[in-house]
Amino acid sequence: MESSIVGLLVKIEIDDDGSSNPPILPLGTIERVITGSDGETYYLVHLQNPIRSMHVKTGRDWILNNLAIAPNFKGGSLRPIITSVDDYVPVGIINMFTLPSPDDPVLDFSKGEYFATGKIRRAI
Repeated sequence: MESSIVGLLVKIEIDDDGSSNPPILPLGTIERVITGSDGETYYLVHLQNPIRSMHVKTGRDWILNNLAIAPNFKGGSLRPIITSVDDYVPVGIINMFTLPSPDDPVLDFSKGEYFATGKIRRAI
């Protein structure tokens, strides 16, 4: 299942980033499945276009382009969005500043920052 999700076009909606007006993200493609240092499965998503957004903690602009997402529930998967265009999965969202190298088996959380919760669905 995990390999069949790579290449899938997805829509990520930010529900809560601490602001009153979360950014609207462009479509993205799931580029890779990787295990986090916490043992959970993460999905690296590359957005079709980078977007500038305000980082709530600092009040400064930052760029969202490469995201790591994980289901909000321990042991969860993105299986529902593979089998149905109507389903979505609640996720935590990390803005990745540097992507892991292709031979790195573990996601390094110090190379990104968790900033939002939301949901992911398959794009139509």
